[in-house]
Amino acid sequence: MGLAASIDIILKDKLDMSFFTKVIFDKNWSYNDNSEINYIELNELDFDWVSKPINLFESVMKEISEKMELKQDIGLVIIHNKSHIGGQLIYFIGDNTISFNLNINRKTIEESNKTCFEWYLKNYGGLFEHYGILKIDCIEF
Repeated sequence: MGLAASIDIILKDKLDMSFFTKVIFDKNWSYNDNSEINYIELNELDFDWVSKPINLFESVMKEISEKMELKQDIGLVIIHNKSHIGGQLIYFIGDNTISFNLNINRKTIEESNKTCFEWYLKNYGGLFEHYGILKIDCIEF
């Protein structure tokens, strides 16, 4: 137990990426992963992740907007600014579900390998309040 973890959130309303981008920054999260932005490219259906220099942020956001228009699933790495904890955020458009793979500096409960879901729900869950949360599943495997 405790080697990998994710949080799955089913949203009531569809995600608006332009608004969500602002919320990410307002809530102390960033796309800056060691001066790169990691995401799933346009027309990539096998969930292969790519890295681009952070200075290409605007072009990556434009590509992600195109993916939304084409109803393609969105994948972005997000990092918490203060703690450098983060992971792969995947928005499954058809299911209106967010899956956050907690795979960057995963926060664990002191003296154990169990994920500290409380920290993630406090710092991550607020990103989606605007969209209405129908269900949250915290998964550790």
